[in-house]
Amino acid sequence: MSREEAEMPGRTHGMSGSKQFKVWLTMLNRCHNPSAVGYSNYGARGIKVHPRWHAFEDFYADMGPCPPGYTIGRIDNDGPYSPRNCRWETRQEQAQNKRNSRLLTYGGRTQTMAAWAHELGMNPSALLYRIRAGWTVQEVIATPKPARPNAKLNMRKARAIRALYPGLSMDKIAAKYGVSKKTIVNIVHGRIYHDT
Repeated sequence: MSREEAEMPGRTHGMSGSKQFKVWLTMLNRCHNPSAVGYSNYGARGIKVHPRWHAFEDFYADMGPCPPGYTIGRIDNDGPYSPRNCRWETRQEQAQNKRNSRLLTYGGRTQTMAAWAHELGMNPSALLYRIRAGWTVQEVIATPKPARPNAKLNMRKARAIRALYPGLSMDKIAAKYGVSKKTIVNIVHGRIYHDT
């Protein structure tokens, strides 16, 4: 549906410049217009807009004003845009509800890796390194974050790290020493902790 169609005579909501109207128009386009940007991730996947929401006034009546910094999000990422499946979400909440989000279950709770990292005060890439190094979910989440990743390293440990590589992958060495893979790469290539 084009802006012109949405603003046909008889439309009196007076909100065509509002954020809510732009969200509504984008939602309709990416679900029902094959030439729209994003259609392949929405309409082509079978994501539809509930018939009630084909009228902006009904959409606005159900969703209300969009809080600053929020955008529309679907609770079930494979479900439709509908009153029961949509809410206003922050960008962070929306990013965690993507199809490619990695879910981890620990202590009876399931969250995205990004949500666990946020809760633990860690970078998601640190958790990903642990996973790739073969750690169990319990080890990934229950192992505390080092105070400073490089604080526990010294020249002796740097030499030991160089001796482990290539027999042990950089991911596994990083997990073993509780540092990032980038730190291991820098040690192996002599960029830090180099012998003088």
